[in-house]
Amino acid sequence: MPRTLPWSTLPPHAKALLTLDVRGWERALTLGRIHRVAGRWYGQLDAAGLLTDVPAAVRDHLWSEHLRAEERQRMARWEVDRIAHALRASDMPVVLLKGAAYIAAGLPPGVGRLLSDIDILVPFARLAEAEDCLSQHGWKTQPHSAYDDHYYRAWMHELPPMQHLARGAVVDVHHTLLPRTDRLCPDPAPLLAAAKPLPGSRLSILAPADLVLHSIVHGFHGGELSNAWRDVLDVHELVEHFAANQPDFWTTFESRMHQFGFERPAWYALTLAHRVHGTRIPQAFRARLARHAPPAPLRALMQWALTRVVLPAMPPTPAERLALRVLYLRSHWVKMPLPLLARHLWTKYRQSNTH
Repeated sequence: MPRTLPWSTLPPHAKALLTLDVRGWERALTLGRIHRVAGRWYGQLDAAGLLTDVPAAVRDHLWSEHLRAEERQRMARWEVDRIAHALRASDMPVVLLKGAAYIAAGLPPGVGRLLSDIDILVPFARLAEAEDCLSQHGWKTQPHSAYDDHYYRAWMHELPPMQHLARGAVVDVHHTLLPRTDRLCPDPAPLLAAAKPLPGSRLSILAPADLVLHSIVHGFHGGELSNAWRDVLDVHELVEHFAANQPDFWTTFESRMHQFGFERPAWYALTLAHRVHGTRIPQAFRARLARHAPPAPLRALMQWALTRVVLPAMPPTPAERLALRVLYLRSHWVKMPLPLLARHLWTKYRQSNTH
């Protein structure tokens, strides 16, 4: 098969695939399926004319994952269209977030991506209007306790998940990027004001710097990092894409990072992306960002934990399971003040023991 594109056009993680034997491919496919990115590999290798370098049995699996991803992406685009249709009578700004935004805008992390839900951002003052519009078109809040409903509506950054009664698709309606109880919870007004309309749609996506920052805080601040393998890949691909196509990307990114107070999660994410994927970050910016690194004991603990979850073993090792527990506890610690967190955990414990 002719190599239509040079080897250098392949992303680093795709190049690494070609060094694997069949046993290594088993692990890679397992990880790729868990993190919903295996569907991208067939197309990337095919475009570079490198499929013949892959074992024949593996090619069949890659083709299957490719077909699955194509169908799931078609479904995701349809759900985005239906959400826009449901909100068409309203003039409220509606911003696609995360995977749905990557797919709709044709960004690198959206290639071959499988979505579990569609995330949108609307103004807090118009949450009830958005919920009503979606409800009229078949999305209903999933059953949950009165406490869980209060948890979402009083403390979180989103409504309880809404599932379509006929299609089963889930939409999460956000009003900001982090829980309201989180000390880093940003004012969403600048995010909405800077959002970029999608061509031919009433929907928008976040501006480039904001899109990267959301990926960073979603994965590396309040996230449990059980998907760290994909989270760091998302950050790498977004940074590389925007830095190559937006001349002022790093200047704008640094300004927005300081505006929202996201320096610490940016340090975690970008340091890891640079180490794992070789993400190109200006040296001067890296030096300034290093001032926001955590204190030495916390830095050592987090680097130990992140190293074990970003390149996970199959099956997980005891050290990896411990690292995930540490990161899970941290995700709750930063999400809520201690008294509220203690109350929440006690309530969830009592709920789990009454069912």
